[in-house]
Amino acid sequence: MGTGDTARPLRVLIVSATMGAGHSGIAAELARQLSDHGHQSRTVDFIDALPLGYGRAMRSVYRAQLRYAPWTYDAMYWLRFRYPHLWGEINAWYRFLSGRRLLEWVADSEADVVLSVYPLASAVLGELRRRERLSFPVVTYITDLGVHPLWVSSWVDLHLAVHPEAAWQAAERAGGAACTCAPLVRRAFLDPIGRDVALVRLGLEANGPLALVVAGSWGVGQIEQTVEPLEPVRNRHL
Repeated sequence: MGTGDTARPLRVLIVSATMGAGHSGIAAELARQLSDHGHQSRTVDFIDALPLGYGRAMRSVYRAQLRYAPWTYDAMYWLRFRYPHLWGEINAWYRFLSGRRLLEWVADSEADVVLSVYPLASAVLGELRRRERLSFPVVTYITDLGVHPLWVSSWVDLHLAVHPEAAWQAAERAGGAACTCAPLVRRAFLDPIGRDVALVRLGLEANGPLALVVAGSWGVGQIEQTVEPLEPVRNRHL
């Protein structure tokens, strides 16, 4: 590729997943920033790499799990932290399901580097690197401040994190390279804006109490129970 003025633009394959909107939003911002710096990118959905509707079924189960049985999600994370070595077979299963499609995407895009923003995709790409079926560097952008074992792989070439503690955890767990980088945030969120202007844009009262409840694009969590204690406060200010 060369260096300095002779370096050509990179071709980056971004592997995201439509599991809610978080990964997709980060992938979109990453693509924009790459374009701004003269690089080319293509974004693919890991869900589409899984055959026979398996990915869509997995997404539906995940959504129902968060909405109706969140304790199972907690249990899954506990098991991953407690027995990380037992998940190798599961990663191998997903590699079997999605590996061929991922390799086709890499070949079609003529990628110089593959960048994953979804942990399960990172695990599969690490497996492909380990088996020497993928010769291009693989980078993982960790979207979480807490780094669970699925995010890291000793066969991923570089882990990126938005906080030094997360980068340290990734390096410790993967036994490889990790570093911090800027968060992938849209420009609109970086522009300074006064409180009064923001309230007007949002159509909110200037002097009333404000509470922000975040539940993701799927509205996950006990939203009604969270908001309910705020109602007496709101009524007192009407």
